[in-house]
Amino acid sequence: MKSVRTTCYRHLNPVLVKSTRALSRVRLFEMALDLCMTKLFPNIGIPVLESVRSTGSMEGDWDTRAKVDALIAATAEADEKSTEASAIKALETRILKGVELDGGVAVLEIGCGIGNLLKPLSALAKEVHGVDISGEMLRLATERLRDCSNVFLHKTDGHLEMLQDNHFDLVYSSGVFIHFPSKLLVYEYFKEVVRVLKPGGIFRFHVDGRYYLRWRRRKGGTLRGVVFNPEELRDNLGKFGFRIKEITGSNSLDMWTTAILNES
Repeated sequence: MKSVRTTCYRHLNPVLVKSTRALSRVRLFEMALDLCMTKLFPNIGIPVLESVRSTGSMEGDWDTRAKVDALIAATAEADEKSTEASAIKALETRILKGVELDGGVAVLEIGCGIGNLLKPLSALAKEVHGVDISGEMLRLATERLRDCSNVFLHKTDGHLEMLQDNHFDLVYSSGVFIHFPSKLLVYEYFKEVVRVLKPGGIFRFHVDGRYYLRWRRRKGGTLRGVVFNPEELRDNLGKFGFRIKEITGSNSLDMWTTAILNES
């Protein structure tokens, strides 16, 4: 039998998510809410706030969120039908927009969660890999993807040492770096991607571009992570040998960067 705490969370959290999204369109409210949730509530175990609770351990926090409600934690959707639809839309409008896959490519997702994006992607690529820091998320992904023979899942601690050099045509990350408490952790992935991506390969990723939330410029939590501006992304990607093709959505939660690894 599910605990009262979990049941309460399942019923109330979708309502809170929708209400917060609507109210956050007002910037002053958004800033006040973010400041309160970042500074006051991260360590309070109120059931409906379980998704923002932070112990300081990325792995532990995401294991807990997966156990409480994996769909909402990994996809922000409340049911399977919505999860599948959002995954297809994300591939079309974000991950693969302007990218042509010939069926023989190898693709890597950083922060694959329960594998909601990997499943439809597996029909478009020869080989699809996903890495995640949460063992619980990977356990659920393994169950969901058991019929996808070309999908390979890996546990990561922030590195990609289990993957081959110059192997992937496309590396992407969606809705993951926005939860990183430190920019150094994000930049470490930049360094890792250089090694596993083929020269000329595409690196596409998503960060929180709301740089006006100045209290999260240097340090964040495992739900509300650090925020970036386009200039620092350009500078750091350039140091790792990437050429910026496009940055969209600056000053928003949905800031996407597309970078190409230099041939030389």
